[in-house]
Amino acid sequence: MSVACDPTSLVSGAVCLECGIPPGLQKPIIISLLCKIANMNCDPTSLIAGAACLECGIPPGMQDAITNYLLCQIANIPAPAPAPVTQSAAYPLTDGAIMNINFAHGLSPTPSFVRAVLLCTAPDTNSGIISGQEVPIETVFSDATSVSPFSAGADAKNIYVNYDGESTAGGNQFIHVLWGGSVNQFSSFNNFSLKVYYHA
Repeated sequence: MSVACDPTSLVSGAVCLECGIPPGLQKPIIISLLCKIANMNCDPTSLIAGAACLECGIPPGMQDAITNYLLCQIANIPAPAPAPVTQSAAYPLTDGAIMNINFAHGLSPTPSFVRAVLLCTAPDTNSGIISGQEVPIETVFSDATSVSPFSAGADAKNIYVNYDGESTAGGNQFIHVLWGGSVNQFSSFNNFSLKVYYHA
C-alpha cells in the first residue's frame, strides 16, 4: 500500500521524523494509517470515528481501543490465494546442440515466477539421476567453463529458454552441482527434457 504523506494531510509526518508530529496527534495518525491498510471507511459516526480526519477528535481514552480494533481487522484479512502454477510441455534436449525454446504463456501481466528444470526421461548412468527426477537448471554447469548452459526468462507474451550444449565436446562434460557441494557428471543431455514452471 502506498499513502501520500503531504504536508497538509492528517498523515503528514507518518513516514519521517522531520515532519514533527505533535505528541497529541501520534495515535490518530497511526489509526488513520491502520484504517487505510484495513481498507475501512472511517466516517465520523463509526466505531473508528476520527481515524480519517483531525476534526473528528478521537477521545484519548478510545485511541488504544480503536488501534486494537483495527489491528484485529487487519489480522483477519484473508491472505491472497496463491497464483496457480502452470507447467509447460517437455522439450527434449540434444547433446552438442544450441536450442532456443520459446512459447506463449497466455498470462497478464508478465509472469513474476519462471523456473526451468531438466526432466530426466531415461536413467543417466554417470550422474545417477533416474527417470522422472527433476534437476534445476541453476545447478547445471559446464565442467570446462563453470558457466551454466541454460538461461530462462519471460516478457509480456512469451517465455524463453536458451540452451547451449556445444560449449564442450559432449554432455558428459556437464556437471550437476548438488546443494551439499558434491558434483555429478552427466552421461548425456539426450537423457533429459526441459520443462518450465511459471505463474503470474
